[in-house]
Amino acid sequence: MAEPQIPTGPTLKIEKIYVKDLSLENPGAPQSFTTQESPQVEVSLRSRGEQIDEGVFECVLIITVTAKTGDKTLFLVEAAQAGIFRINGVPLSDIQPILGIHCPNVLFPYIRETIADAIMRAGFPPVHLDPINFEVLYQQQLASMQQPQVAAQGWLDHMARCALGLLLPLALFAGAAAAEFRSTGEAAVLYDAPSVKAKPLYALGRDYPLEVIVNVEGWLKVRDAGGTIAWIEKKSVGERRVLLVRTAVADILANPDASAPLVFKAEQNVLLELVDPAYVTTTPGWAKVRHRDGQAGFVRIQQVWGL
Repeated sequence: MAEPQIPTGPTLKIEKIYVKDLSLENPGAPQSFTTQESPQVEVSLRSRGEQIDEGVFECVLIITVTAKTGDKTLFLVEAAQAGIFRINGVPLSDIQPILGIHCPNVLFPYIRETIADAIMRAGFPPVHLDPINFEVLYQQQLASMQQPQVAAQGWLDHMARCALGLLLPLALFAGAAAAEFRSTGEAAVLYDAPSVKAKPLYALGRDYPLEVIVNVEGWLKVRDAGGTIAWIEKKSVGERRVLLVRTAVADILANPDASAPLVFKAEQNVLLELVDPAYVTTTPGWAKVRHRDGQAGFVRIQQVWGL
């Protein structure tokens, strides 16, 4: 009896698919159910990937659907569909297109169903997203990354996180907001809704990085490094880019090379200023940062949050 052959070429195995996050806002109900005006539907799409073990990666596809009539929001649904993928026999330099094309293709049918169901449960006709050509979007993003202002928004370089802000070229979608990170410009209170009369959730000090999910009417819906989603007044954030150390200790090196001399070590939750926003093209896999005491160097981007 012949022994089973062990695959020697590249392999990809789906370990698990799951909903990582789901939020729904229905601020205009019940009055919004009687409106006769056709709503404008906006969709934003982004994805991120992260290596969680040797040969094991998590890819998260995030889609936000917002419906408005004039300046009033009818509903807002955001879903984060995630998958754990085991990838073997693939060079690290080739992991990026797998996480940017193949993995989102696997996740899309699941998130499409999740979003349609959430909108229907909110009392509206379901929005069925049209198929998306992730390969075309990936190539468009590669081309756009040649522009410094786009590169500054951050993106995945093989082993690190990615945040793709993609505009869907579909007639149904009126516009899509690109993913971005901002930092608090001053101490700020975060709320559970876009109003100072809403419930305060917690406060953040100056220069704390936040991922922007939705930008609307003087408010930003944001996600912090711990995954908590909240609202913050737009006036409370600035343009300065700050990163948060996510590992127990991050080594800051003199050059973007693993063999470079050590400049200093930064412990978990230490804040570092991003010196070179175009790190994706200038130092792939590394980000140039500066400590508040003036020391500067390069850190592996998988060791920090805020890119």
